[in-house]
Amino acid sequence: STLVIIQYNSTLSTNNYTINIDTTDYIILNKLSLKSLNTSNSTVISLFNSANHTNIKSCLISSPPNGNSYLLDIQNADFCTIQSNKLLNSAGAISIAGGTNVSILKNYFEGQTSKGLYCNGLNQEYSENTFHNPSSSSVVAIEFSGSTSSGKMNKNKILVN
Repeated sequence: STLVIIQYNSTLSTNNYTINIDTTDYIILNKLSLKSLNTSNSTVISLFNSANHTNIKSCLISSPPNGNSYLLDIQNADFCTIQSNKLLNSAGAISIAGGTNVSILKNYFEGQTSKGLYCNGLNQEYSENTFHNPSSSSVVAIEFSGSTSSGKMNKNKILVN
């Protein structure tokens, strides 16, 4: 269950996260409720500078409905798995900037106002995710950019009203 709740009201743009995993390997976040309480600094989890082999599984990850950041910001982290999570609200759900072998699997995305998933990296997999945004048809479910290559995309669903 997600009975354990970790939340933070970040008021500084330099600490724009609830959890920051920086240059640390083999971290597992499992069955947690993770929340940002601030709309201006609404990143919930940041993975930076070779935060490799991180596994985030079966978590509820959310921000206020009008949050202006990504819920999960991955920058130059390798061999990470984001699986079976529910990602609610904010401007975007997941941003991947650099890194290799990142897997985004069986997640549920809802309430983003700009992008569900922004991808820029190598050998990544995006499979069996569901993107649902009942409030706007202008939201991009998945955007590939820059040096994205050698990835796999299978059985994702995009639901629109």
